[in-house]
Amino acid sequence: MNTGMGTGYPSGLKGVDIPLSGRIVAAADVLNALCSRRSYKQKISFQESFQMLAERSGTQFDPEVIEACTRCYEQLRSIVESVGHAPTLDDSIKRDVA
Repeated sequence: MNTGMGTGYPSGLKGVDIPLSGRIVAAADVLNALCSRRSYKQKISFQESFQMLAERSGTQFDPEVIEACTRCYEQLRSIVESVGHAPTLDDSIKRDVA
């Protein structure tokens, strides 16, 4: 993950030079990983997971992306809690098939 110092992203891109979609996916991916149980860890509550993202706003994550997520906090929390983890492509496919 890009730490804002230009490492970890192709061509040394950093900050707003990273496409917005990449900055959004970076935050969503970490939120999903934190909120999901893995074979090597238990899931973390949405509140604690979101706080971890917020603490890294401006260093690991784009502040504008985190600010937008903060404005949608209740909607995001409701989605994560309804499926037991942050939504994934598999969840979308299952929902569309059902």
